[in-house]
Amino acid sequence: MMTNRERLLAIFQKRRPDVIPFVPDLTYYYGVLVPDLGYQYTGRRTGDATSAENAAAQRFIEFHLDHHCIPYYQYQVNAFQSESVNGLVVEETSEGDRQICRYTVAGRSLVKISEYNAISHSSAPIQYPVQTSADLELLLEIILRTACVDTTDRWDQMDALFGGQGYPICAAPRSPLPALLTDWVGIENTVLLLQDEPALCRDVLTAIDRANDRAYEILCRCRAPLIHLCDNLSSCVIAGCWDDWSADYYRRRVRQLHAAGKWCVTHLDGTLRGMIARLGQSGVDGIESITPAPVGDLTLEEVDRQLAGHDTIMWGGVPGAMFCPPFNWDAIRRQLDLLIALARQGRRVIAASADQVPPDGDIQLVRRIGEYLESQGHP
Repeated sequence: MMTNRERLLAIFQKRRPDVIPFVPDLTYYYGVLVPDLGYQYTGRRTGDATSAENAAAQRFIEFHLDHHCIPYYQYQVNAFQSESVNGLVVEETSEGDRQICRYTVAGRSLVKISEYNAISHSSAPIQYPVQTSADLELLLEIILRTACVDTTDRWDQMDALFGGQGYPICAAPRSPLPALLTDWVGIENTVLLLQDEPALCRDVLTAIDRANDRAYEILCRCRAPLIHLCDNLSSCVIAGCWDDWSADYYRRRVRQLHAAGKWCVTHLDGTLRGMIARLGQSGVDGIESITPAPVGDLTLEEVDRQLAGHDTIMWGGVPGAMFCPPFNWDAIRRQLDLLIALARQGRRVIAASADQVPPDGDIQLVRRIGEYLESQGHP
């Protein structure tokens, strides 16, 4: 019988695992509810903890093992981290439910404000740092004054802690255009600035690309065989800009990682039509968090057809909304049978929630999925 890690990596090695790997993202559910539920690390599945930090990680691992799934989505450590240099000052403060981050260079500042929403148990930006072309010019200075620090030793420690029980995510920095959309500018202003200030946008995107070079140098020499591009893509947001602003970046970074002997996946958890084929053409080994019908805009069979000619791993398949009413176990089982059928036809498949199991989801459905896949074996 394979270990969890062997099952997951077998898919990338083009070997047949004993069961289809099940890798749901439980970080949202776990982070919101588990402390309230009093879930305690017992050590019965993961061994003795040697520190408080290790105990927290082992509790996270054990929670997944108890629900018959593979732990993967830990975001506490990575192979690199960013730090400010050359006079850039970054200050983070809180005011009630609001988190304020101020970036200051030579007396000029950009401010990002996020607000926690108790109903959704999540935070979202209510003010992006970049509003105008002048702000975009200052962002260029901020990017040029941000360095990348090697923290592979911390990732190695987490990797050893996971062992055969799972595999800790090793994340790449956000790609240039998704960085503008998600971190700095927001969707509407990014689209407007791409039209109004194409030369300045190109300079900023190039600066982000060059700033990412150091991170990719670290990723290419680190021990992790699997690198995750955490770009949070959605076709309705980025497909129209992809060919002009992102396609070359992806092909180049994928070639770089492959030349270093790494596999890579990217995160697509929104609309699919218009992006699936493009990502297949980029050469990524897998597309993670694929959210199909009955929630997304393509069925699993349509996703498979969009990827015709590309041996791309389909990672996902069970929309997060299906863990809540009106969906039930019978609906989820039909979804799993579709994934199993695609695996039988030769598509490499990793079963997962897409994107997150929500805090009001039925966590027992996670266990039932794991048990069901174990009972089916690999077709």
